[in-house]
Amino acid sequence: MNVVEDTVRPQQNWRYDSFDHQEPDFNRTGVDYGTLYHAGPSRITKIDPTKLQKMDPGEYGKGFYVASDKRFALMGGVSVGLISEFRFVDSARILVVRRDNGIIHAMRQFYFDIESANKKDEQEIADMIVLLSHYDSLLNKVVRLYAARHRYDAVDYKNSEIVVTSFDKLLPLTPL
Repeated sequence: MNVVEDTVRPQQNWRYDSFDHQEPDFNRTGVDYGTLYHAGPSRITKIDPTKLQKMDPGEYGKGFYVASDKRFALMGGVSVGLISEFRFVDSARILVVRRDNGIIHAMRQFYFDIESANKKDEQEIADMIVLLSHYDSLLNKVVRLYAARHRYDAVDYKNSEIVVTSFDKLLPLTPL
């Protein structure tokens, strides 16, 4: 049994023609979220892109990290962690990444489409697609690429880490 050929090789019904409409579990808006928290050495009322990832490169790439759980935000912040509170504007587009909502399958298709367009060898592509299931760093890279191409404002990884890339879609709740 060839794992690559038996489990990943694209089939005719495997294609997602309109990812946003086929899989509504992947998509949320700002309305779906309550208060979001960020811990750091000072309270933040305006996000300064030049200060991002100064202390930590971030597991999920460049962006402003918030969490829906205040306790989780404190675990990721500095030891003196001051909490800043935010909320999304209602129109914010958030890509939700959960291993149980079919995201792996959709990212496999997305990756296949990109690499096929680049005229890469089909077996090489299939081998890399298998890795998407097993290596979070590769999956995260493909998710970031997908989110950027489809103009998502943030990516929600398990509610515990939400990476915001469109800072105008996040409003501070913490007073000055």
